[in-house]
This record gives sequence, structure tokens and C-alpha cells, in this order.
Amino acid sequence: MNRIFSIILSIVFTTLCASAQIEYVQGSFRSLADSNKATEGSDIGKYNMTEKVIDDWKFNADGEDVNSILIISFENFSPDDMKDISITKLSNNKLVSYADKDIRETEGVMTRWFYIPESNKAFDIDFAHPKYGSTRIPGVTMQKHKIYHATLRAHGTVSVAITSIPAGTKVFFDQHEVGVTPITIPEVVLGKHHIKLDPQNYSISQGADMMLDVTLTNTTFDFDLMRKKAITFIAEPANAKLQVTKDGQILGENVGKISDLKLDYGTYIVKGFIGSDDNETPVVINDDTPTPYTIKVVPSRMISFMATQNNQPAYDVDINLDGLYIGTTPLDYKVDYGKHTVDMTLSGYSKSQTFYVSRNSDSYVNLRLPNRHQYRHNLFDIYYKRREWGIAANYINRTYTFKQKGERPSNYNFYLNDGRENGVQLGVTYQGYYGYGQGINTGIYWQMFWGDALSDSSDNPWYMENAIYVPIQYQFRLPLHKNFSIFANAGIGMSLGVENKLHFSGDGGDYSLGYGYNEDYDMIFPKRFDCSLLFGGGIQFKALQIEAKYSSGLINQNQILEYNGITEGTMKSSSWQVGLSLLF
Repeated sequence: MNRIFSIILSIVFTTLCASAQIEYVQGSFRSLADSNKATEGSDIGKYNMTEKVIDDWKFNADGEDVNSILIISFENFSPDDMKDISITKLSNNKLVSYADKDIRETEGVMTRWFYIPESNKAFDIDFAHPKYGSTRIPGVTMQKHKIYHATLRAHGTVSVAITSIPAGTKVFFDQHEVGVTPITIPEVVLGKHHIKLDPQNYSISQGADMMLDVTLTNTTFDFDLMRKKAITFIAEPANAKLQVTKDGQILGENVGKISDLKLDYGTYIVKGFIGSDDNETPVVINDDTPTPYTIKVVPSRMISFMATQNNQPAYDVDINLDGLYIGTTPLDYKVDYGKHTVDMTLSGYSKSQTFYVSRNSDSYVNLRLPNRHQYRHNLFDIYYKRREWGIAANYINRTYTFKQKGERPSNYNFYLNDGRENGVQLGVTYQGYYGYGQGINTGIYWQMFWGDALSDSSDNPWYMENAIYVPIQYQFRLPLHKNFSIFANAGIGMSLGVENKLHFSGDGGDYSLGYGYNEDYDMIFPKRFDCSLLFGGGIQFKALQIEAKYSSGLINQNQILEYNGITEGTMKSSSWQVGLSLLF
């Protein structure tokens, strides 16, 4: 009956061990004291000197000094898991005298010590762990005051993280395809595992095939699979500075030469600098890339590529620079100094041009494509270079005209003396052109008039009026060439007086008189605000424009007439002017 019970117990234990995640490492049990002895033949010569290095041998439960020491080292155990290992049974029915809970370092390895009574007959030692299960050291004998060693190995599971450069690499783990990097593989048993990495692009990267040692502290594996090449860059001329970059990161720089730079396969930008000028050279690193690699450092600058058609900006026009497609308009592109040819095409309409790039050259290239529907006669079907903003200076000859029915008109200046007055306008002009002749002519000016105030006075006084002047006109412009046009204007002009003063020679001083009636001097002047109709035209060649205008006042200065007792008639301003504009 006892024999049957023992067989059943052995089967149960074997089953439990088979499903456990802990094992005794076969062959690891050994005595650490068999060869530990002093010199033979001496008075102190004896075997088993190990007892001399233990300060406190533990006694068994009966107080007997019969113990040996079993030192257990661990594989794939955390320190906390080491503390949870216990001896559950000795098959000779003896009890463990003492289990040291402290983690000791023995010959550089973390261990636990167990004090076990001696036995000259072979017995089994059973170990258990609450998480990993149980295992057994079979058939051992242990002698008093000797030290023995054995190793326990855990087979718990962990999550294993696999990353690679480049990402997206196919992963085979223990002969099974598990996905692509980056990837985390769950529930991997601790121990040795086979991994194979298969990258998508073997032209720039390579595979890997190896064994991984997965432990509690070794669960993340990074693989750099990029093919690499040691390459030397040489600058031409030798005094140029080189700078190797990828994705904005500087990988190396030097004057004249960068030696043995180890680079992953791929595309890099090598910048060359000569003084304040620079250029960029794309370099592809692969099996065929020569080394040394000569970089010709040619200065370059950013060029804006544009196109027009039917006198309007044209978009999405294909651009080929020196036979190489570089994009569509509008486009800013860095171009080396020197002579280049650009071709632009849109829906079958093409135009080519040769241009030069230098430090002082234009920073743009604007090609005029052939106009659509050229079979129709269209006066505006011509390329015209628009110049819309500018500065302007105008000479003005102004008068205030008094009219009564049946009488001849009379002309007066600002101070109501007979005759006309002279003035100038200086300001900024805007002459927007919107195609097919339509446009606007406006701006803002500082306006000044001057003249004799009282011709019969011995003090020779003279006056000055300052005002702000704003014209708003419709403009019809007819382009005759890209740099030449004629135009006509019509609209209104508005002036707002700022200052009206009288100056006497000698020590007479200046007097500000204002607008309208001045009670202090019993004098009358035109109103501060005036508005008039404008008519005119001119010609424009490149940046220079000449313009002539005539204005007819809309506001009746009736306060002047009433002051002089006149009940019928009108007094309105009128002027003609000629001006010069410099347009940009």
C-alpha cells in the first residue's frame, strides 16, 4: 500500500514539475570544499578548511552542530523572487535547520544560504516558489561543515520589445512571423530564443539572424540594420567649407575635406560655403558611391520662378531648369551662379529663356507664355510689365473763377487778387492695373501754393497755403509694349487745407489767417475743403510717367460773394497741372 502511495505521489510531483516554470540546472550541484586544504604533512594539514571561514554555524532544532551549507544561485530571478524561494521537503524526513532570507553576493553572483543537516545517505531536496512552481535536486549527500552549491533557473514570461532602423522590418521569432518593427511580443518565456529580421529594402539595409538571451532585465532589443559606408568628401576649391546634413542635422563639417565619415545608405545634403555664398549638393550613399567624393562648391542664390499668360499670373506651370523638372509656378528654388536655361509649359503653351545668376542678378525669372486664343484680335493681348506704386511731383496753376450771367469771367488767386497762382504737389501714387485697360489712379500728396497777397502794399507781403490732396480716378490704360503705355483718367480730386498764412518782409512776421472769414483782420478766404472734377491722361515708358490734368471745382465759394454783396454768380476753383512719376 505504501509503495502504491509513493508511486502516485511521484507521478503527481512529476506532473507539477513538468508544468512548473522553475528548474534545477542539471549538474550544477557540487561541493565547494573538496579541494580546500592546507599544506599536507604539516601540523595543521587537514581537509575541509571551510568551517574556519564561517563565524556562526547554525545548529539544528535539537541544538546539534551537524549542519552543512547549501548555497543557491539563480538564473532569471529578480531579487524579490529570490527571497520567495523555500525548501519544502528533504526526502530523508529531516528538517532544514535555517534559511537565510538575505541576498548574499558569492563570487559576484546573487545567492541564498540554507543550513541542512548532514546525511551520508542520498536524499532529495524539493524547492518551491509561489509564482514559478516547484523543482527538485535529486540524490545528494552532504557532510557536516561543508559548503555545497546548486543553481535554480526560472522560466517565467516577459514582454519583449523589438525595434529597428529602419522601422517596418519584418520579424520572425522562434521561426514564426510576428509582425514588423517596432513590435512588442507578449508572454515570452525567459531563456534563449531565435530571431530573424527581414527588412523591406535590402538596397539600404540588411537582415539579421541570431539568438537572443531573454531575462528579467534584458527584454528590449534594438537593431541598427542600415547599410553603412565610410566616405571622404573633398571640396573644390580646397578653401571651401563643407557641411554634411540629413533631415536638418549636421553630421560633419570641415574646411577642404571631411575624412572617413561613416554614413547610412540614403540621401544627404552636402552644403558648400565660400565666404557668404553657399550651395547645396544632394549625395546618394550606396554601393556605387565613389570615395573620395568631390564636391564642387559653386555659389548659389534663391530664384523665384513665375509665369504670366494673357497678361495675368499663370499658376501650376511646369518648370524645367537645365533639362531637370523642379516643380510648378510660383516656386522659389536655389540656383548655382552661372548661365542657365529654363523651360516652362502650361497646356501646350511653352516658353524658354536663358538667364544668368550672380550676386547682383535679378532674384526672379518671369516668363510670358504665348497667349491663349491668339487668333482673335485683342488690343490687350500683350505682355505688359506692371508698375503700380511710385512717387510723384506735379506743378499746378490754380485760379478762382467768378462768373455772372452775361458777364465775362474774372480770375482771382487765393487772396482774391487778380490773376492765377502757382503750386506744387509731392506725394505717393498708386496706379493699379487690373487687365483689359481697367485701373485706378490715386494717391496722397502734400500740396502748397504761394503768391503775392496785397500788390498795392509797400511791405510786399506774400502768402502760403498748405493742404492735403487726394485724387480718386478711374484709369483706362492701353499697353503698346511691355514697357510702354498710354492712359486717360477721370474722377475727383479733394483737398483739405492745413495752413493759410501771410508773411511780411522785414520784421513784419507771419500771421496765420485760417479759412473763411477772419474777424481779426476783416478778411475773407476760400473754404478749407474743396472738391473738383479731374480729367487728364499721359504716357508711361518703363518707370517714368508723364501726366497732365485739368480740374473744375464743384464747391461754390458763396461766402466770398456774400461778403462782397454779390447775390448772383458763382466762384469756383479750377486748375491745370502737369506731373512726373517714378513707378516701381
